Order: sequence, then structure tokens, then C-alpha cells
Amino acid sequence: MEHWLETGRIVLYDLIRRLDEPFPTAQLFVRQLVRTVYHLRRMSEEISQGAMRVCGAHAYVRNRPLERIFRDMVGGNVMAWKTDELVMSLGQSALGLPISFVGPAGT
Repeated sequence: MEHWLETGRIVLYDLIRRLDEPFPTAQLFVRQLVRTVYHLRRMSEEISQGAMRVCGAHAYVRNRPLERIFRDMVGGNVMAWKTDELVMSLGQSALGLPISFVGPAGT
């Protein structure tokens, strides 16, 4: 879990550092944004799964905060910016195809 926390911190701080100067194109900015969101999404999924394994059966009790956090992370796969959609966008970007990053409000 420490690995995921540290890499998430590095990826997020790297994006923030890069915002000091404008990106050459909008596509490069969107690619970096999608990459960061994807990594942070995967980080949260892995950390919550690891915490559930460490806590065992107690983690699945309905009134425990860990159960809610895990449920929210799993539910995030069907909400806006699904992990699969982020992977598809990163693949399109790697092929040089334009990608769009649509938010929850549709823009």
C-alpha cells in the first residue's frame, strides 16, 4: 500500500509542477490529466483492497468506514471517468489519436 501511496503522490505532484508552464498543445495536457486520474483511481482501488485484506472479515461490516470506502472505490468503476475509459483514452493518445476528457457534467 505504501508503494501506491508514494507513486500517487509523485504522479499528482508532477502534474501540479507541470502546470507552472503551459502545455504546448491541449492534447498533451489532456493526456497528462488522463494519466494522472487513471493512476490515482488505480491507487485508490489497490489501497482499499489491501486494507480490506489486512482487516479481514471486520472490514466487511456494514457500519465500518472501510466498507463504505471500498464500496465507493468499486462503485467508481461505473461512474464518470471509468477506469476502462481512462485506459482507452491513454491507448488512443499513445497511438497519436486525439482524445477527449469529458467530465461528469458532460463537458
